[in-house]
Amino acid sequence: MRDDPDRYPDPLDQRTEVVGRSRRRADEAPDDRHEDAEHDRFAEQVPLAPTQVAIVRLARLIYFVFGVIEALIAIRFLLKLFGANAQSTFTSVIYGVTDPLTAPFMGVFANPTIGTHSVLELTSLLAIIVYALVSFGLVRLLYVFAD
Repeated sequence: MRDDPDRYPDPLDQRTEVVGRSRRRADEAPDDRHEDAEHDRFAEQVPLAPTQVAIVRLARLIYFVFGVIEALIAIRFLLKLFGANAQSTFTSVIYGVTDPLTAPFMGVFANPTIGTHSVLELTSLLAIIVYALVSFGLVRLLYVFAD
């Protein structure tokens, strides 16, 4: 939980101004540390253009969607690891949703069985890593082509 909202300013807040290497809201009174001449020459108003706001929102959406995908696959990994009953509703829904997401990675690694029901599904771990890298790459490409 954030205890100081000004410590982590929202990049979509258009009332933010850059002062040196720190940020403060444009409606705040400057404090003494920002009064010297060196900081004043770096002080400038930086409003975000509508396209920049759209790009930040799209990047957040990409991270959110891939985060949900990775979380579902992580739940699948844990269910397989703990030998969850595949006939239960929750488990079958998770397996049904994540089967198409992990299908491209099936067969890359052998999934060793632990005991009678538990499976160390390395395929799921590989899928999580690949989806995280894909989301990072998509956001990087978004920022590259936005410039």
